[in-house]
Amino acid sequence: MKHLPDKIRFNALTVQVCAVDNLGEGVFGLSSAHPSPTVSIDQSLDEKSKAMTLIHELLHVVSESYSLELSESQVCTLEQAITMILFQNPGLAKTIQDAIQGRYDSVGAIPSINPPTDTPEQKNAV
Repeated sequence: MKHLPDKIRFNALTVQVCAVDNLGEGVFGLSSAHPSPTVSIDQSLDEKSKAMTLIHELLHVVSESYSLELSESQVCTLEQAITMILFQNPGLAKTIQDAIQGRYDSVGAIPSINPPTDTPEQKNAV
């Protein structure tokens, strides 16, 4: 992660990502939903810590967006689990991204994997 992205799209939201100084003692990142979704990450962190902090703060955005009310402990657990999965499986993120992007239609909706079809019995049951 040479450079943090300036923004990340998530559903209808555009989350601004900012590299900042002096978030406070022991604070690596912050997220806020209002007035607009923003993730701030301590720019003095090493690359791995920036990436982990970005995942962590995005989990807070997801939690708030879906009213999940995840605790800080739950967010930390998910951050570490996701990070470990990605670390232990090089190329997995790209494989998933390629697969997902190939399945989205032009308006960004996921087409049905198994569209409902009528069985012969259903067709004759009129």
